[in-house]
Amino acid sequence: MTIRMRAPVLLALLALAGMLSCSDGPTSPGDATALRVSSPAVALEVGDSVMLSVSGVSANGEPVSVSGVTFTSLDTQIATVDQRGMVYGVAAGMARIEVKAGALRDTFRLSVGGRLQFNVSSTQACSMPTLRDARIVTASDHAIIAEDLNNPAGGFTDAQYRHIAVTFDTLVYPVVTSAFGNPRDVDGNERVVILYTSAVNELTARGSQSFVAGFFFSRDLFPTESRNGLQGCQASNQAEMFYMLAPDPEGAVNGNKRTSEFVMSRTIATVGHEFQHLINASRRLFESDASEFETIWLNEGLSHIAEEMLFYEAAGLGPGQRLNVEKLRSRATQVSAFNMYGGGNFGRLAKYMETPSSESPYEMDDNLATRGATWSFLRYAADRAGRNNPAFWQALSGAPTVGFANLDAAFGTSTRQWVADWAVANAADRFQSTNPVEEKFRHKSWDMHDIMDELNLSTLKTIPLSNGETSTVDIKAGGSAHVRFRIGADDASILSSLQGNTAPSCGSSGKRTLKPGEVVQGTLAQLGALCLAGAPSNQYFVLTATHQAPTEGTTATLVVSGSGLLSPPQASIASQGSGLALSRARALEGVSEPAASFEYRLRKREIEELGWRIPQRGAPSLQTSGGSSEVILALMRIW
Repeated sequence: MTIRMRAPVLLALLALAGMLSCSDGPTSPGDATALRVSSPAVALEVGDSVMLSVSGVSANGEPVSVSGVTFTSLDTQIATVDQRGMVYGVAAGMARIEVKAGALRDTFRLSVGGRLQFNVSSTQACSMPTLRDARIVTASDHAIIAEDLNNPAGGFTDAQYRHIAVTFDTLVYPVVTSAFGNPRDVDGNERVVILYTSAVNELTARGSQSFVAGFFFSRDLFPTESRNGLQGCQASNQAEMFYMLAPDPEGAVNGNKRTSEFVMSRTIATVGHEFQHLINASRRLFESDASEFETIWLNEGLSHIAEEMLFYEAAGLGPGQRLNVEKLRSRATQVSAFNMYGGGNFGRLAKYMETPSSESPYEMDDNLATRGATWSFLRYAADRAGRNNPAFWQALSGAPTVGFANLDAAFGTSTRQWVADWAVANAADRFQSTNPVEEKFRHKSWDMHDIMDELNLSTLKTIPLSNGETSTVDIKAGGSAHVRFRIGADDASILSSLQGNTAPSCGSSGKRTLKPGEVVQGTLAQLGALCLAGAPSNQYFVLTATHQAPTEGTTATLVVSGSGLLSPPQASIASQGSGLALSRARALEGVSEPAASFEYRLRKREIEELGWRIPQRGAPSLQTSGGSSEVILALMRIW
């Protein structure tokens, strides 16, 4: 059956080697620098025919007319073509139709019998392709669903594939494009290809407790031959596409059983995550003046924001509502949406909360703790600045700069300095409702600790400090240490210094009295010696120290001592309520180091193997804001 699209949309199913141009010979008519070939059919059956359309493309991507177009089939046993551009299906397979106009050339690939061939390799960008045959299952307004013919038995039915396409059209596509912009239509079909392939299953080792659910590879946005400043990548599929985990109920691949129900429940969140990566890369390659891909930690953080946006849309909620367990449980659809799209971010954030001094929201290792911290920091920063509109997120995804330089331009301030405020917000979050802190120390969208308690996840680790004791802690760049202590009716002192330095004297400064919820913040020079006035009742404090370094990779060793202290307060105990269940198991699926490790290697491969293929449109951007390395202290009275 030939699958037709609504007019006037023209579909060039996958011009995997399309829109190529040669630099030799005379120039083509008009201002065209490349050709674009499209077809009104998604798949051509044997015995059917379809007319190709050809237009020129200018250097800025605008359509221009061309003349003297000729057509040649390079695979006449599969399809033939006449000089009108009418292609006739002869036998099942992939046919290459060469189109020429002057010195311009485009090789258009057309599927006959509903089959295509893809390079599914994730270990090489532009060489040594791993080719798989796939069938086109269905096409919707924004998606083409393809199935690897090597997939294990017991996979999705065609009806389930159609459900995925509809969900992409109605949920993922509008949510993610509204927030981050539209990708360039490099294959001329106005659709994203979603390929379900066992090549993704093969990325998860036998017996692993976690799994790789899918990936996007920027390779596929590159032309196969150099064009318009982009260096060619011969192994590119030249399509906007994702590679997705296939159902494998019998564990044919590495013994890992994945039922269709299991894969279906995980697939949409993954598609939303990878779609942000696709849009980010596409806009950098074709819209902005970027000379490099986004730095890994920010790229991943934005993809986790995309997952959160799917939650908001599916739940009928939005940011800034300080969502807690009670609010989430008020409607079954909200619980379902959280378990489907929202819980994974909390599982990753819990990894950060376990060891906040040795993790950071801008660490280049892109582990789970980094991802959770980056998502939380981006959510905090957007809420703090009131920047939850699409224009803000689109400015981030389509910027020419990377990392903190990108964030600073979007927010209009040095956001690296906000990391210390975000760290205080993490400590204040549990007590925000009883002891309100000032605006910049608040999490406005989520009651983080309430939800993490309910899921029995790790909440913020704090270090107890007793009278006469000294605590020494190494703090990574961007990391924070949180020291908890109590004082009574007698005066007390807290002395902080970097290892190797002499601690300042408390006697030279005045005594401080803080109200519950009050925060004082400053550098080591300003708050290294804290003299605290006693009170009749016990007072509970948290001292937050943040290593505000301009780049990751450095460590500060902080020494904190106290006198006049009571026994330290107990750490908070997690509690669970009753009602509709927030799924801890689904939250912990976000805690998948092998999967994070794979995606980190893939993003790193893009930077190393594809980054040099991007035209250098200017000097490389700075990845972090300026400023010296400081340890910022913040003392907060809890009660």
